[in-house]
Amino acid sequence: MQTNREIPKKITDLLHIWDKLFHRWWVYHYVLSIAGIIASITVASNPKFLSGYYPEMFSIFAWLSALCMTLVTFLMPSRRARAYVAAWRLLFDACSRYELEDTYSMKELLDTVKKGEDIIS
Repeated sequence: MQTNREIPKKITDLLHIWDKLFHRWWVYHYVLSIAGIIASITVASNPKFLSGYYPEMFSIFAWLSALCMTLVTFLMPSRRARAYVAAWRLLFDACSRYELEDTYSMKELLDTVKKGEDIIS
């Protein structure tokens, strides 16, 4: 007989946190990457409207590009996002199995939390 067992609140909170962090790191990845690409293309293309009226903007765009690419390189937001989503998927599956399978134990659920944390770290 199938029963819906309740997932402990700490684990459901952890699912929510991992999902939020996945989205946050993915946004960081795209914002930094797109800003860096736009800034580098602006410097490389040397548009007339900047060179004629705002020549000091080239150094600002160059520094912005360097800063964005440095942050993408060292923070590795896409790698962090992938780690959080992988951990979330693993734990979500375990929670679903725990809720619906009588044979899935609390120990297995807790072991999955540990595996998810290992993926993230």
